[in-house]
Parts: sequence; C-alpha cells; structure tokens
Amino acid sequence: MSDTKKEHDLRIKNGAHAVVAIDGTKDSDETLEWCAENLWRKIGKLTLIHVYNYERFTIFPVPGTAYGKEVTGINAHLKKKAVEDAEALLKRYGAKCIKLGYRPHELKLLVGKPVQSVKLAIHDFIEKCKPDMLIVGTRGLKVAGRIFQGSVSDFLLHNAKCTVIVVK
Repeated sequence: MSDTKKEHDLRIKNGAHAVVAIDGTKDSDETLEWCAENLWRKIGKLTLIHVYNYERFTIFPVPGTAYGKEVTGINAHLKKKAVEDAEALLKRYGAKCIKLGYRPHELKLLVGKPVQSVKLAIHDFIEKCKPDMLIVGTRGLKVAGRIFQGSVSDFLLHNAKCTVIVVK
C-alpha cells in the first residue's frame, strides 16, 4: 500500500454516507470499480443516483390542427420511457455493486431535462440529503464541450458542500 493511499484512507470516516452518481457510461463502471477498491470497507451507507433526461415534444399551433391531447400524450410517453430506462440502469448498477461486494442502501432517480440540468439535479439532491461524500466520474469532455456544456464534475467540485471525489 502506498503512502498516498494510506493518507487517503485516514480521511474517510468510518460509517460515512457516500453518494455515487452514475450515467451508464464506461466511466460509471470504472467509478464503481474504484469505489469497490477504495471505499466499500469504510462507508456505512451507499446511495446510487442517476439523472434522467427527456426532451418534450412541442408543436407550434397551425390553423386547423389539433395539438393539445396528442402532445400531452406524447410527452407523457416520452417521460415514462425515460423513467423506465433510467430505473433499469439503476437496477443494473445496483446489481453490479453487489457483485463488487457492497449492497446499495438506496437507488435514487433524479429528473434532469427538461426541469433542470444534470449538475443542478445532483447539487440539489446532495444539498437535501447531506452525504459525507459525492463520487462522480469524468466523461473527459474536450475543451469546447467544457466551455459550452460545462463540466458536471467541475461544477460539483466548486459548489458541493461535501467532499467530492472525481474518478478519472
């Protein structure tokens, strides 16, 4: 064990509540593997979170067209499908955690678009549940992506009121 790892281990209090944000990418898999190697034996509570997004379907009113119920029905279907896919993703990652040696205490689905951005959804959640730490992966956005989209991990590093660990 390296000196760096020993120092890191001492900073994690036993029984800590860790929130791990997953998005279904390879980076999420690597983040969970890192947690299994470095955190599982120390934490007391694990919450997996996933932010789902869906785009609302909108049509502009044109004389002679009906647009109310069809659009509402389409949007309800889009949201239902997004929630179903997100729940399935959370369950897969919950099973992966178990295979890696730790059972999550909670699987939490958060709504992103069209309500709010992913970074704000995560930030608002951790403001409410007040975990000891938040663990996120990094998607390795290029410079242009960070400028126009903004990095979720960078935003959380600067704005979260708990320890934020970014796994790369």
